[in-house]
Amino acid sequence: MDDDAPGVRRDEVIRLILCQLSAYGYANLSQAIAAHTGVPMTADSNSRLAELVAQGLQSEQGRAQQRPTKPAARNAEPEDDAGIDLSRPPRAPTGEAPQFQMWYKTKHKGVATTAAFSRDGQYIATGSADTSLKLIEVDRVRSPAGAPMRREDKPVIRTLYNHEAEITGLAFHPNGLVLASCSADRSAKLFDISAAYGKHAFQSFGDNFAFRSIAFHPSGDYLAAGGDAPEVRLYNVHTEKAYLLQPGADQGPHAAAVTQVAYAGGGALLASASCDGSVKLWDG
Repeated sequence: MDDDAPGVRRDEVIRLILCQLSAYGYANLSQAIAAHTGVPMTADSNSRLAELVAQGLQSEQGRAQQRPTKPAARNAEPEDDAGIDLSRPPRAPTGEAPQFQMWYKTKHKGVATTAAFSRDGQYIATGSADTSLKLIEVDRVRSPAGAPMRREDKPVIRTLYNHEAEITGLAFHPNGLVLASCSADRSAKLFDISAAYGKHAFQSFGDNFAFRSIAFHPSGDYLAAGGDAPEVRLYNVHTEKAYLLQPGADQGPHAAAVTQVAYAGGGALLASASCDGSVKLWDG
């Protein structure tokens, strides 16, 4: 039986699915499907499948709008609007306050300075003033804190060392396979978290100021960084080339250190916050 759709090969469809899953952060699921189907993985993580689906839905909606519609019945009741009505007063909270229970605790030798979840929620990374990084697998946190746990089930699956000063920021690559860290040692580093062993970074970016914040572009091709300088850097993770974001002619740069950088969901905008009190949006 031939499973190929007219004009489209089975392998092409599965490869689109694998790339889309990686782009969404489900790299492990993508690898499992690749092994099950026999379709080889690629290093690419893109949203081509989502783009094709969006085009198909748009085309389908266009055809639906061209169809003749039945006249509305008289005295018909208006349909409820499913959107959010911002003019309505907020509803009073009902019931008791939610109860939270701590399920797991781990410690660094020094002050814990930063933490980040992977996009798919599978991992948590933490950084410390003692220069160490910890990688925690969420699925291994199965029972409340204090319950007995076998050594092989410990949630901390990796401890990474490669910085010479405190860790100041963390960011997961969109493909879920790489963890980026930045430090007061004036470097940002990339770690391969899919590798079973190894405590050191496979790639490093250095500059002349301490880094305080990093963020991956949704494509995964660029890493934005800010720190103890009144400027925002952009690093190409493939070529390691650095770019300095330049404000427009009628806008000056930040006047003090950059404390935070963050991308909009689609990657079209990059925000930077500074000790000078300003927040700037960069059109990328």
